[in-house]
Amino acid sequence: RAANARRPDGSLVPVYCVGGRSPAGGFLNSPDIKGDVDAYGAADSMLAKDRAVVRDVVISLIEANRMIYTQKEKVIPIMVEATKKPQDAVNFAYDYLVKNCVWSVNTGFSRERTEWSIENGIENGDIQADKKPTYDQVVDVKLGEEALKAASGPTKIGGCGD
Repeated sequence: RAANARRPDGSLVPVYCVGGRSPAGGFLNSPDIKGDVDAYGAADSMLAKDRAVVRDVVISLIEANRMIYTQKEKVIPIMVEATKKPQDAVNFAYDYLVKNCVWSVNTGFSRERTEWSIENGIENGDIQADKKPTYDQVVDVKLGEEALKAASGPTKIGGCGD
């Protein structure tokens, strides 16, 4: 997601996760993926210092996610290499994840999914309950909209279009 997930000290929160254990230490074991699974963050200080670079990275991430959906023949070998799993297993997982629109096609902003992810982080101990961020503290809508516009605007790929 084109999100600005951060800790109170402004440091990056590593929240990218597709099942299994996230770098932040939490688990996402839901058979119907409810939370944000492709969230990206930057410190407020980075946004203040070099907003254009952060926007350009978000543009690249939007374009990369779209490529995942549209160029299976190119991304499967990369996924096989990265996971060290058999190609048939990667194909099965890829098809399931695509069917469930797990990767954002646009900004991916969803208040419901983001708030679920925050609550899940609290339950897993990744976020302290007394420091629970709001949706508006996590998501930089303006930055996402700028990046989306530069990435040819909103689109749908198959049934996916968040």
